Amino acid sequence: MYMKEIYLIRHGESVGNAGKSTDDHRTMPLTESGWEQARTLADRFTVLPELIAVSPFTRAQQTSHPFQEKYPDVPVETWAETYEFTYLAPATCRNTTAAERLPRVTEYWENCDPDYVDGDGAESFKALVGRVNRTMAKLRERSEKRIFLFSHAMFITCCILLTKQPDLDWTNLMRVFRQMPLPKNTEFTRLDLD
Repeated sequence: MYMKEIYLIRHGESVGNAGKSTDDHRTMPLTESGWEQARTLADRFTVLPELIAVSPFTRAQQTSHPFQEKYPDVPVETWAETYEFTYLAPATCRNTTAAERLPRVTEYWENCDPDYVDGDGAESFKALVGRVNRTMAKLRERSEKRIFLFSHAMFITCCILLTKQPDLDWTNLMRVFRQMPLPKNTEFTRLDLD
């Protein structure tokens, strides 16, 4: 069996990352700086992918565009389960900034309840882990040896954590996850899977 190279790539700077008020977490676009980050990363990359997989969220789709232009013969697929961890109910976050959501974010993580669901459209930490496990299984099953996956900070962090510490109990998994540094915009991590 051969090793697979999985490149987990976080999207470029979005309007939310830039501190702007956002309406829909799924359709939040890149800023001009985010587009520049995506183009710069694609220009610097020398690795040829066999598959480009992309989150359905707009900011990840946009970040993948310079790579799609650079590698026009590489197949591109949208992978529905690779979206960002949505732990606050989206309807309660419309037209708010990250700073305005901070008290709720702090409360969520301090409670450290892996089963908690904040409301319609939100998911539990256990649901995130389930999506990541299904994605990792899909990556292992694919025939392609080198896959680029454009996704989001918390989704990528969970992929890394489950690869390095798969046997933690739920509470410790959630605590360790919260303490891990999140990847910066357009930062990538290579995972080698057998």
